[in-house]
Amino acid sequence: MIDDDDRLAGMVSDYLGGAGFRVTVAGTGRDGEAQLRRETFDAVILDLMLPDADGWELLTYLKERATTASIPIIICSVVRREELALALHATLYLAKPVRRQQFIQALEQVLAPPASSKTLPPPASNARAY
Repeated sequence: MIDDDDRLAGMVSDYLGGAGFRVTVAGTGRDGEAQLRRETFDAVILDLMLPDADGWELLTYLKERATTASIPIIICSVVRREELALALHATLYLAKPVRRQQFIQALEQVLAPPASSKTLPPPASNARAY
């Protein structure tokens, strides 16, 4: 999760941790980029209003990089621009405030294999959200 709201990040970590997800939090765009260079994540939850980065530019950057282009990105923001987020290849958009079940459903949706896939869905305990 890339979000500068420590309170929200803590709540989301608790929400998702209780549902079997492992969550890593970065409070700035720069920290989020660095983390994504060092580790592989199954999904990213991205706020658009960061203290050091424009979330739109970060979304575009992540979708243009070969190593991060296929990672589902869930925009979670007070900025009400769902159509723009999806046009810039965000996988999902959640408007803040978001409830526990919305986060869980969003991650389950982006981590589920396509309906035509023959593979089993990844177990929730191994999924990592960023």
